[in-house]
Amino acid sequence: MRESGTMCAMTPVLSPVWADPQTTARLCVDSRATVPAWVATTRDARNTGLLRTTGLDGALLIERCGSVHTIGMQYPIDVVFLSAERRVVDVVTMRPGRIGRPRLRARSVVELPAAAAARLGIVRGSVVTVEEVGAGLTPDS
Repeated sequence: MRESGTMCAMTPVLSPVWADPQTTARLCVDSRATVPAWVATTRDARNTGLLRTTGLDGALLIERCGSVHTIGMQYPIDVVFLSAERRVVDVVTMRPGRIGRPRLRARSVVELPAAAAARLGIVRGSVVTVEEVGAGLTPDS
């Protein structure tokens, strides 16, 4: 990735800045392991989310969250709203600089690169979880 107007190369940041980029967790869709995943459980992690990243190589689960914004983001994302039972309530794509409307039934959200939700087969009613690789779970990708 190059910085606009210069020949200086920039290092892409493809995982949350507060997280270990070498995650062993995977996003599971209807019990099928898919992409690397990170979980934001602390207030700082939930507030920071994907800010200061240049892309995302996987998924971010934000606990205790029913709405998101993309102010300060550099790229569009898919937002998957999950119920307390981890069932998909809604899926939307948000461009940078937007404030999303809250989903009252959502208890957490998953953020993915734009178009990834469809590619992974995430639709309303799907069950989406984050599981550690091991104990018989192997990633599909």
